[in-house]
Amino acid sequence: MLYEPVRPTNPRLAELLSPLTRRLFGPEMNRRTEQNLARAGLIVDEITRSLS
Repeated sequence: MLYEPVRPTNPRLAELLSPLTRRLFGPEMNRRTEQNLARAGLIVDEITRSLS
């Protein structure tokens, strides 16, 4: 199980807020986690988006 903030399906707002969230919280909240997992060779069985 991986619990990770990921890029929303409609990323416009996240892209606008990304510079602010980076300054406040540090990590990039607008990452393409699903693509990064696939590039690393991991298989994603299921994705549940709680705030989409």
